[in-house]
Amino acid sequence: MLHISCSAQARTIMAKNSVKTKPISVKIADTVVHTAEKAIDRMYAGWQPIAAKMEGLAKHIYSLAVLAGQLGKNTEYTKAYFKEICKAAESHLKEVTEMDNLKDALPCWAVFKSEINRALDGNLMPTDFDTYTALKSARVKLDRQAEEAAVEAQAAGRAPRQPTGPGTETET
Repeated sequence: MLHISCSAQARTIMAKNSVKTKPISVKIADTVVHTAEKAIDRMYAGWQPIAAKMEGLAKHIYSLAVLAGQLGKNTEYTKAYFKEICKAAESHLKEVTEMDNLKDALPCWAVFKSEINRALDGNLMPTDFDTYTALKSARVKLDRQAEEAAVEAQAAGRAPRQPTGPGTETET
């Protein structure tokens, strides 16, 4: 007969398992998982109205990007116009709010502006999209495709393709 030595705690856990009750460690893990699920459910429910408001706010700076696109006709000029248009808007807000730091007055401005600039860096024109969200989705898709191509190239033993577009040219 085989004799296995185990601790009292292990015997207690095994005894509980034999009568269809969960050991305390499993109960704690279940509680933690349940707490995590509730937390993310509540955050998601709270985020929905915020996301709708963010889209509403984004349309204002997006309209400036579309205006820049109408004036610029290509991404290089559009980016330059967008930069100057934003500079004028930012100067106005700093003057009106008497705040030196725009991020304190309007934190989402920098986020939206950065996303639009990233899209322009990817040669996406704001005039080709109906909304800020559509432009952002296209930019994310473009980034994902570039990442996948780089992974495939690395797996095949090739160097990944270098990004193209304004500001990515290298001199030789």
